[in-house]
Amino acid sequence: MEIRRIADEELQKISVPEREVMAKGFYTRVNILSSEQFHKAAQVKQEDWLLKIKCPVLIINGDLDLNVDAKIYVPKMAASLKKNYNKKSNIYVLHGINHMLQQGKTGLSEESNEIKETINPEILDIIGKWLYNLESF
Repeated sequence: MEIRRIADEELQKISVPEREVMAKGFYTRVNILSSEQFHKAAQVKQEDWLLKIKCPVLIINGDLDLNVDAKIYVPKMAASLKKNYNKKSNIYVLHGINHMLQQGKTGLSEESNEIKETINPEILDIIGKWLYNLESF
């Protein structure tokens, strides 16, 4: 696995304390990048699907989401929603929320097995209020 070998080489270039802090999140991303699912998705013609949606959109992302990195994807999604503006569309980035919409500490998939909540109650509240305020579009 070429990506894993390169990742190992790059980690060796940083100090041991930094390596220990970075390793788990780093290897989670390496595993995603080296997965068959990722390679299949990368071969699909990329389109901006948000431009095609005509109804209101609610996007909820967490800052611990290692699959859909909020720093990368939220600005892109916000730009798309702005082009296809629907004043009832909203984007939320919530602190401490992982890909499974649970309160977490690291965002690592191993952690989600230990988390007792199915979905964070704050998210359920956001969804409920958003739906209530939709009325009609």
